[in-house]
Amino acid sequence: MFYKIRTIVSSNMVQVKNFGYLSILKIFTLLVPIVTYPYLIGIIGKEIWGELIFAQVIISYFSLLINFGYDVSATREISIERNNKKNLSKIVSSVYWSKFLMLIAISLVFILLLTNIPFFISNQKLYIFTFLMCIGDFLFPMWFFLGTEKMKYITFINLFVRLLFLLLVFIFIKEQSDYILVPIFNGMGGVVSGLFAIIIMCVRFQVKFITVSFVDTINRVRSSVNFFITDLSVILKDRLNILIIGSFIGFSEVAYYDLGTKIVHIAQTPFSIVNSVLLPNFSKTFSRRKLKMVLAFFTAVSLIACVFLLIFADFIVLKLGGIEMMYASNIIYIYSIVIPIACISSIYGIALASQGLSKKYMLADIYAFVVYFCCILSLIWLDLVTIYSFLISIIVSVIFTLMYKYRICKENNLT
Repeated sequence: MFYKIRTIVSSNMVQVKNFGYLSILKIFTLLVPIVTYPYLIGIIGKEIWGELIFAQVIISYFSLLINFGYDVSATREISIERNNKKNLSKIVSSVYWSKFLMLIAISLVFILLLTNIPFFISNQKLYIFTFLMCIGDFLFPMWFFLGTEKMKYITFINLFVRLLFLLLVFIFIKEQSDYILVPIFNGMGGVVSGLFAIIIMCVRFQVKFITVSFVDTINRVRSSVNFFITDLSVILKDRLNILIIGSFIGFSEVAYYDLGTKIVHIAQTPFSIVNSVLLPNFSKTFSRRKLKMVLAFFTAVSLIACVFLLIFADFIVLKLGGIEMMYASNIIYIYSIVIPIACISSIYGIALASQGLSKKYMLADIYAFVVYFCCILSLIWLDLVTIYSFLISIIVSVIFTLMYKYRICKENNLT
């Protein structure tokens, strides 16, 4: 048995290493805000913290437009062309050019919002500095390092930046009026890490920025449309709750919701990394046997993670947020069921994406968003707007996604 496990690990050493690197990065990325949580809540208060989270969610939709599904489409192409320097340079250049055009377009829209919408006018400074997230997302070539399966560079760069952010928070944020430094430090960290990543990509991998035709740029956008729509439906579903809670209930409730869901997302981290690691691997060599092995292993681990959270929810919330944030533990009790369901669903999704079934991959999440959106509209219409009802809506949509992806995989003989 031990020999068999060692053989499997040895034959997939690249994937094991990449999984390890991304696990460290993802966990650290989620832990940094968790570590600063008690300190920031104590200094700036849960109301302002809720406003910061609300602003991040709004700006994340702009970031989504900049990334435009390239973390899947470009990753797949780079994985295939990784040994061809000329084609790599062409792919990288076309991605950056299309991202630049999108950045210009959304910047113009953002300026219009800041100067014409009362809500944004009254919070201009907060939203301008939070918009730095978009610059960082434009610069950072996550898709390149995922495609070449060199995740260690992503990890080292981001660890350095996150540690720097941690130090800056504890050194400079001393009173409530310093809250504006949070988006500044976050945004500048993203810009710095993006610049470092580009330097490594150009020097270590000899990638050159070349002139690409308008046709190549359009083709790049077209190849990513399905994945962008998928990302859009997923992020709308995951983050719309925060916008509605902030608008209908209050920013304190946003803080509760953010803490509870963030703790669950930490437990989900290893399983979300599976997507990034498996996509280039499945794109090269896919088999039903490999898929079944991955499903069996991660289903078991995700169930353990779910049970762990159910047992220690109160303790974790008390340590991180204090007694005034204990309401967040109720969110964990309900939301933790998403861990195994989303884990299995994401693995089926990667199987579809790796085999060129991007349209099916897209439709699964679009239909799930429609289900979720119908639930939300019903809740608003029936005046049942609560944090718990929103959580149940997400769970229903995640279950639907799993069932749909499983059926499509079955129809295409992938499982």
